[in-house]
Amino acid sequence: MKKLLMVSALLLSSSAFAADLRCTVGGDSQIGYCDTMIWGKRTAPASFKVENTSKPVSQYIWQSPSVCKSKTTASCAFTAYSFVEYSASVLVLYTDGTYENLNASLRFEDGR
Repeated sequence: MKKLLMVSALLLSSSAFAADLRCTVGGDSQIGYCDTMIWGKRTAPASFKVENTSKPVSQYIWQSPSVCKSKTTASCAFTAYSFVEYSASVLVLYTDGTYENLNASLRFEDGR
């Protein structure tokens, strides 16, 4: 019985749900990590977006980047600056009481 409880707790605490955190900067969009070149631009539109959730979501809690911390939606858009790496972390709380933590990062260079 003790072993069954430990296995159940491990399964509930792991990220077995497989939602994705998509990053977008300029025209580049990937799951998990974006790194691109945008010639001659010092700033570019950027965003992080939670996708492919497997069950109903109760809440999104953005932990980083700082421009996203006040957000409670599945996405966060902002202006990115060249040569700066932005790391995102969002806690996805599901209506059944489970959760998962998603991470992604993005950056771009301007060709200098």
